[in-house]
Amino acid sequence: MESFDAISLVFISLGAFLLPLLGNKIKIPGIVLEIAYGIIVGPILNLVSPSEFISGLAILGFYF
Repeated sequence: MESFDAISLVFISLGAFLLPLLGNKIKIPGIVLEIAYGIIVGPILNLVSPSEFISGLAILGFYF
């Protein structure tokens, strides 16, 4: 795994862990915040770029 993939995984993991907690505090569903986070971190800020590893995780998450 390249270091860029590791940094991307850290961004994704932090968002997946912290956003539902934040959503409970501000009374917004966690999934809404996660979708907005994905849009902001991915295409807008370009902090996470698609790679084979990230795409594999996305497919695995889709199946489960």
